[in-house]
Amino acid sequence: MRKPKIFISMRDPRFRYEDALNFGTEMVPFLNQEIDLAFGLETAKKQIESKLLDFDPDIDYIIVTADPVCTFLLGRMSAKYKSINLLKWDNRSFRYYPVVIK
Repeated sequence: MRKPKIFISMRDPRFRYEDALNFGTEMVPFLNQEIDLAFGLETAKKQIESKLLDFDPDIDYIIVTADPVCTFLLGRMSAKYKSINLLKWDNRSFRYYPVVIK
């Protein structure tokens, strides 16, 4: 069995991700930061689909930090899973906390 991975909707240099490594061993962005979702929606869908092939909803986590279109698209495309493990950032404790969406 492989170790959990942390999937990030779209990596943002303004955010801290170090604490997330307490929940997994590798960070995998769904989308490249360079993509413009207003004009590259089909490209974004393909990138997310290809990353979801390696996503295991039983052990992996998702951090949602991105454009609202990216957030909606990722939610819609991952709706096929019974549950999703998210990591939520807490600004007071400067830590991520797991949240399970069923």
